Amino acid sequence: MPTTHAAAVRHTGVLLASVALAQMLIGIDYNIVFVALPQIQQLGFSDAALQWVISSYAIGFGGFLLLGGRLVDYLGRRRMFLTGASLYAVGSVIGGLAANEAMLIGGRAI
Repeated sequence: MPTTHAAAVRHTGVLLASVALAQMLIGIDYNIVFVALPQIQQLGFSDAALQWVISSYAIGFGGFLLLGGRLVDYLGRRRMFLTGASLYAVGSVIGGLAANEAMLIGGRAI
């Protein structure tokens, strides 16, 4: 059954909204951590651990960016988007429930 122009436009709009929402979450995540750094330090984190809280997210994000792009070619856009969003959610939960430095840094790396 051929797709109509209206259905294609709606599909494109949903796709754009999904990608925009994901990009917004990335920006919010960075800002939340920067705002929370003084409170995280009060929990007893060292200066080096605070740097790793920020850097682990950037290393994981940048390190898997090319790999994710290649996997999209093999597995498909939707599957990889949902996989990435799910991993992001798991990492956020781990970071939110972190009981020590390693758990927070690991959650941020995910």
